[in-house]
Amino acid sequence: MFRGVVLSALGQLWGIAGSIVISSAIFATYHFSLWMLVPTFVLGLALGWLAEKTEGLWPPIALHVLYNGLTVAIVFWPLSG
Repeated sequence: MFRGVVLSALGQLWGIAGSIVISSAIFATYHFSLWMLVPTFVLGLALGWLAEKTEGLWPPIALHVLYNGLTVAIVFWPLSG
């Protein structure tokens, strides 16, 4: 949603760089986590940049899945041993 709809809509108003920053801020706020606000904002920047660089949605979707998977694995790793 953020890369496909928000990023493209904002791009018409703010240009590529502005739209990536603004959509990343919305993305971070949407996650409703104050302590994760900065990391999620940085992830949003990376995902937005990747969407623009590749001109597609699948690379940022894959990176987001990878990020979430690694986060879950790191959280649960100590519990499995």
